[in-house]
Amino acid sequence: PLPGGGGLAVLAGDATSMGAGLCRELVNSLQGTWQNADTPGELYVVNDRSVMRFRHRGTDVAEFSNILREDTMRARLQWGMKGKFVMQVEEW
Repeated sequence: PLPGGGGLAVLAGDATSMGAGLCRELVNSLQGTWQNADTPGELYVVNDRSVMRFRHRGTDVAEFSNILREDTMRARLQWGMKGKFVMQVEEW
């Protein structure tokens, strides 16, 4: 499962640079292979900002290039074809 939820409050300093640093940490933390908790036969491999999805024992493969996008102003990551999903953390 991909992590998600929450909100981040920037209390001091340059919000954009703090957001950029947090976004880089979020991207780095997602690298590797993830299994869908609701559908165990669905795997995701995250490589940099791209994701490959494997379903049905590898017979259905989809590649999403540059799907993880940094939203430095809000210190979160957007993902999805239209960026409608976000990952934002309360504390790091």
